[in-house]
Amino acid sequence: MKVRRPRRKKTANAVVIDVGWSRTNWSRTAVAWSDSKTGRAKVDLLNADEWLEDWVKELVVPGGIVGIDIPLDGPLETGQADSFRPVDRGLIKAGIPLLPSAQAGSFGSEIASRIQQAVPDCQVVELYPYAVLRVLWSLQFVSDKKPVKLLDDGEWNELLDARAWKKRPPRYKRASKRQDMVRALKQAVGVLEGTPYGRAFDELSDDPLVLMTRSQLLRMSDAFDGLLGLVALDRMVRRSPYAKNFSVPGQSGTILGIADTWLWSRWSSIVRELAVSPAKVKARRR
Repeated sequence: MKVRRPRRKKTANAVVIDVGWSRTNWSRTAVAWSDSKTGRAKVDLLNADEWLEDWVKELVVPGGIVGIDIPLDGPLETGQADSFRPVDRGLIKAGIPLLPSAQAGSFGSEIASRIQQAVPDCQVVELYPYAVLRVLWSLQFVSDKKPVKLLDDGEWNELLDARAWKKRPPRYKRASKRQDMVRALKQAVGVLEGTPYGRAFDELSDDPLVLMTRSQLLRMSDAFDGLLGLVALDRMVRRSPYAKNFSVPGQSGTILGIADTWLWSRWSSIVRELAVSPAKVKARRR
């Protein structure tokens, strides 16, 4: 697979890093960013010998925001299947599955520390691309308008409902057969169609997904995850009312995502429940 590498310029006020949850999985790193001058989104796949802090130094403008797809705080011990932070438990109760934070160990905090040492004036936040996809996918069933376009309205509206929320995205990383993975990834990427994020994905490689190997498809899914995170981070930069920090007051863990008034009301109810009686959940893989 031949990948087109965009030029790196210090014009990004939002950068997303999609990284594997292990020091041995460094080859699964993707970086997505928005050009503050042109509004274009770009994405690239890092080589094993490239350093994230070098990318951030070359891309981020002063005061920019870097989002990382990995837990930045919370349980640090591995081998604990039930090591979820309160915010993780809340998302699972809301219908957004994720992995136990303990599986990441201290890797996320180490990456964040390296980035802030390289670029002291940037802000580092945690995000979760699947949570963004979960919302965008459901938005397809409530309007003829493109999901991302719905988030660009100035007013914070109720867009989702219980029926649309039951529609779950395809398992584009978990499909057992390569052809099923191709089909699932094509379907999932459709939520970005007609947006700068979708164009960035299409421009990444000249090779069609159907001709890619499974390992190449996984790399494309990393790029897709980076762009999903960028949807939320861009809205945070633009102060969109749909950009929300999911957290449980007084507890560790804050995850940037998107929510309409319906989902945020549901989240608020879950937070109140967790505050009274912290719930235990079983590990569910994304």
